Amino acid sequence: RTINRSGTEFGYRYDVGDFSKLNPKSEVFFLTLPTMEHPERIPPFRHSGEEVLLVLEGQIVFNYGGVDILLSEGDCIQFEAEIDHFGHAVGGRDARAFVVTIPDRAATPDQR
Repeated sequence: RTINRSGTEFGYRYDVGDFSKLNPKSEVFFLTLPTMEHPERIPPFRHSGEEVLLVLEGQIVFNYGGVDILLSEGDCIQFEAEIDHFGHAVGGRDARAFVVTIPDRAATPDQR
């Protein structure tokens, strides 16, 4: 199921991975990232917690805190989501990634 989120207006597509768990502690989705002529126009994302991104198809230039990192199929990165981040596909085709967002543990102290 595709959902609208921040970034949809720039061509990002979010397909939810699972709706079956009540009160999940993480969010799982498949993200399609477009190629872009002007990726510098994308406002960076920033939110609480951690995020894991696994590249399934294509290549992504992932900008984390102002530093570009080239990620290819099979590459996986885990990072603090409070730091500005965004990505876009390169190589002439859209890229696809599996993403897990994990809320800040401070928000749920009973889960430590």
